[in-house]
Amino acid sequence: MLFHFQEHQGTVIIKKELVPFFLYSLIETIHIINGDTMKKIIWISCFLLLLTGCDFGKEMVNTPTKQVELFLMKYQMVDEDIMKDLNYVVAEEELFNTKQREAYKEIMKNHFKNLSYEIKDERIDKDQAVVTAEVKVNNHASVLEQAEKYSQKNESEFYDENGEFSLSKYTDYRLEKLKQSKERVTYTIDFTLTKDGKEWKLDPLSSENQKKINGIY
Repeated sequence: MLFHFQEHQGTVIIKKELVPFFLYSLIETIHIINGDTMKKIIWISCFLLLLTGCDFGKEMVNTPTKQVELFLMKYQMVDEDIMKDLNYVVAEEELFNTKQREAYKEIMKNHFKNLSYEIKDERIDKDQAVVTAEVKVNNHASVLEQAEKYSQKNESEFYDENGEFSLSKYTDYRLEKLKQSKERVTYTIDFTLTKDGKEWKLDPLSSENQKKINGIY
């Protein structure tokens, strides 16, 4: 399958006639023209096309490292599975009202899109493997810690009309701080995988590693 991409003054130009219709449509609907961002989107799209399109492509990604990369790409693209999990978590949060739920979803979607990673090591022992990656995300843990300290020192700012501490006001404050924050943090994560027959499969994430990806460790 032939793909042809040209780059001109920081913008990636795609020859439509040489790109499968559904892939071009995907790229066309994403209104991001910045060179690095667009190149990442194109690379991931081609990668997924190769993965699903042929046995050779499946063999290429059937390694522990490629499986971890594919897993992290799902976060970067905020794919259907990631969105489903996010919707479930938000729906279960009893402290959120409807507006706060939507605000938190947008915060986390941007958080995942901004995730970056670097594979540092791969260790294979028969049917078990460990892939070590450095994952860089927004530092939500620091933001929430600072917000808590601020509320303790300035409690009256969060009082309602009855002079009582308002969890809703405090939640609004925390969400706004998360939205504004640009602080980043890098975590080291060891992803474990198990070979099932001929296929490498990622083991379920530990609670600790999930917190790292969410930036709240």
